[in-house]
Amino acid sequence: MDLLALAINVLALAINVLALLWVSSTCYGVSQHLLWVSQHLLWTPQHLLGTSYHFAMGALALAMAPAMGLPAHAGDLLSLAMGAPALAMGVQAPAMGILAHAIGVPALAMGAPAPAMGILAHAIGGPAPAMDLPALARDLLALAMGAPALAVGVQAPAMGILAPATDVPAPAMDLPVLAIGIQAAAMDLPALAWDLPYHLLWVP
Repeated sequence: MDLLALAINVLALAINVLALLWVSSTCYGVSQHLLWVSQHLLWTPQHLLGTSYHFAMGALALAMAPAMGLPAHAGDLLSLAMGAPALAMGVQAPAMGILAHAIGVPALAMGAPAPAMGILAHAIGGPAPAMDLPALARDLLALAMGAPALAVGVQAPAMGILAPATDVPAPAMDLPVLAIGIQAAAMDLPALAWDLPYHLLWVP
C-alpha cells in the first residue's frame, strides 16, 4: 500500500508540473497577443495620417483649379468622394484586428486559472493518506475536477489561434482599398491636364 501511495503522489506531482507548464505557456500567449494589439494600435494612426494627407491634397487641387475649369472641379470632387470611403475602410481594417486580439486575450486569460484549479485540486488530494478510502475518493474527485480544467486550457489556446486568423481578411481588405485609392489618384491626372491650359491662359 505504501508503494501505491507513493505512485499516487508521484502521479499528482507530475500532473502539477504539467499544469504549471500550461500556466506558463498561457501567460506567454497573452503577452504575444498584447504585442499584436500594440502593433495594430500603431497602424491605426498611420491610416488616419494617410486619410488626412489625401484630403489635404484634394483640397489643394481644388484651391489651385481656376473658376472656369468646372469639369476639373467635378473630377476632383469625384476623386475625393471615392477616396473617402476607401480610406475609411482602411482605418476600419486594423480596428477589426484590434477587436479580434481583444477577444483572444481574455480567452487565453481564462485558460490561466483553469490549470491553477487543477493544481489546487491535486494539492487538496495530495496530503491525504493513500490507505484511506475517503482520500482515494478525494483524489478521484481531484482528477475529475482537473479534467474539465485541462479541457478549458486546451480550448483557450485554440481560441487564441482563431484570433490571428481573423486578421487575415483585414490586410486582404486593404488590397481593394489600395486599388481604389490608386484609381482615385489616377483620376486626378486628367483633371490636372484639363486645368493646365486654364493655368497658362487664365489671368487673375
